[in-house]
Amino acid sequence: MFCGGRFWGFASTACFLSANALAATSIEFTYVPPYGSFNNLQGKVYGADAASNRVAVFIYVNGAGWFTKPTCAAPLTSIQPDGTWAADITTGGSDQNATQIAAYVVPAGFSEPCVTNVFCIPEAAIQQALASTLVTRVDPATRAFHWSGFDWRVKKSTSPVGPGPNYFSDSTNNVSIDAQGRLHLRITHDGSIWNCAEFVLQQTLGYGTYAFHIASPVDALDPNVVLGLFTWSDQPAFNHREIDFEGGRWSYPPDYQDAQFVVQPWSLPSHLVRYRIPPFATNSIPSFNWQTNAISFLCTTGTTAVVEVPTDVLLNSGFELGSGTNASSWTQFNYAYRTSTNDIFSPFIALDGTYSMKMYGPFGGVLDASGAYQNIAGASPGQTWRLTGFALNWSGDPMTQAGGYGVAQLVFLDGGNNQLQVNESQHFDQTTQLDAWQYFQVTATAPAGTASVQIRLLHFGQSGISGSVWWDTVAAAPTPDARSIAQWTYTGDVPPSCDENVDCNLWLINGNAPSNGLETEVVLDRFEFIANDTDNDGLPDWWERAHGLDPNDPLDADRDDDGDGFSNFQEYLAGTDPANAASALKITAINVIGDDYRITFDSAGDRNYDIESTPTLQPPSWEAVTQNVAGTGVPIEIVDPGAATNAPFRFYRIRLVP
Repeated sequence: MFCGGRFWGFASTACFLSANALAATSIEFTYVPPYGSFNNLQGKVYGADAASNRVAVFIYVNGAGWFTKPTCAAPLTSIQPDGTWAADITTGGSDQNATQIAAYVVPAGFSEPCVTNVFCIPEAAIQQALASTLVTRVDPATRAFHWSGFDWRVKKSTSPVGPGPNYFSDSTNNVSIDAQGRLHLRITHDGSIWNCAEFVLQQTLGYGTYAFHIASPVDALDPNVVLGLFTWSDQPAFNHREIDFEGGRWSYPPDYQDAQFVVQPWSLPSHLVRYRIPPFATNSIPSFNWQTNAISFLCTTGTTAVVEVPTDVLLNSGFELGSGTNASSWTQFNYAYRTSTNDIFSPFIALDGTYSMKMYGPFGGVLDASGAYQNIAGASPGQTWRLTGFALNWSGDPMTQAGGYGVAQLVFLDGGNNQLQVNESQHFDQTTQLDAWQYFQVTATAPAGTASVQIRLLHFGQSGISGSVWWDTVAAAPTPDARSIAQWTYTGDVPPSCDENVDCNLWLINGNAPSNGLETEVVLDRFEFIANDTDNDGLPDWWERAHGLDPNDPLDADRDDDGDGFSNFQEYLAGTDPANAASALKITAINVIGDDYRITFDSAGDRNYDIESTPTLQPPSWEAVTQNVAGTGVPIEIVDPGAATNAPFRFYRIRLVP
């Protein structure tokens, strides 16, 4: 006897569908021709009326784009009464070499535009689809692997190519996965050339949070080595839709910073921010949340890429409010000026918005400061505060002489505005790279007697010292999250998602050898993608659209649309189909072979399972038969040795490992 699997005590529930609610629909591929094959594609549709719907199929050929299949003259495929369908996807060109195949369930009357040589599937097909699915294929000559729940391919070149240019090797000496599931990127030297490493995601993820868990100290990279973790489209539109984290010092060893966020093109100062990952950090997580109107960058340490960003309590932190060269809520002294991109006086592009703050001088006989400050009342002893912001060393008026520098200060004051403690950022001086906004972060705990906080932005100078420092997007907040290293939100010309992939590489600037002459390795713990969930029901938007659900309806997660005893949310967790009752996490058979019980259950890829048993249900006493069994996407058989003779009854269950 046995009891079927359930999730952490979840029980099946009865749900009622409102007149306007969408019931789950799904489409699957039952046969995908291998790369290079001319066989037909086959599939099945669940939860949709065959007579009133059709299947729209598209294939993607690298370098050529998406194409309607079978043809533009016959763009839709009929669905048989039992839900099955088949489509010819090799009707011309090099169709047999398509690397992606997508299928959409659409109304029979859908007027499909002819898709040929385009790099984004038409929005009309996406919006009208009841359900969708996608599969990737790889040329057998290309090395491919599965890691962090995704399929990747390895880049290989027999001549120097970008970035660099460099040679890229697909050898396991350059890209490999260890026994702990960590991915190793290596730059190796074979005696004649340096081989770099790069691997590429085989699908487009779209809007959401991209997080890269790095297990190596970025600060230790050779100055000629760059670690790149980014999105990339082979098409040049929107600067290849490239959004980057890059680790390295770009052949400039004195640089205090060792990492940067970029929205291409990098050559615009408002598109690049440099920051510092602490030395020896082996748990940094650079990430970016990509939406249609903004890209929010964050770097943390620890295990999570998402932390709460504290509320800024500074007034006019971006200097957007004011009159002329005076910024509201700030007290400016000596040579400190609010300036905009349209001002004749020192025009420059602000990091965010229209305005920034420029400082230089003063020019007396001794070192003194120009600056701006703002007091924040209500601080108390023992409270932790953090000051963040961005500074710039502009090539039009660079700080190139020793002695002159810019610095941000977090100052604790007592009730009489007397200074108790001064905490400084790094100095921005002649060693600071030109024309790149530099992130700073100062964290300190208020000492006894603290009554307020003062934020200071300063430039120190004297006679004979030229140069200026620019400030923008300054923020101050109490009780910050200690895991946050850097943060920046880009609100400029945000590239739309279309056909981009995720790339991870380790390469040499201009193809030059490491300055230390040594091979280099970077280890990645994992890649994480957190998809948008508009209605906060635990179901990612992409999954709801793929299965005919409504991303704006939070109630559809708790429904059981296929009547198999599992809610749509539980089906998502288990990797099963919410429109197909035969697709569920359950034991499908128990057989006795000799003294053993053999338990069979359907598994899903990228899921892990515990199998447990108990001799009685009154009350149950569950014990592990085997743990952390990796799903394969096909049925799995587990042997419970000797169990058939050890007890008159045995009950089994499957548990999804969180």
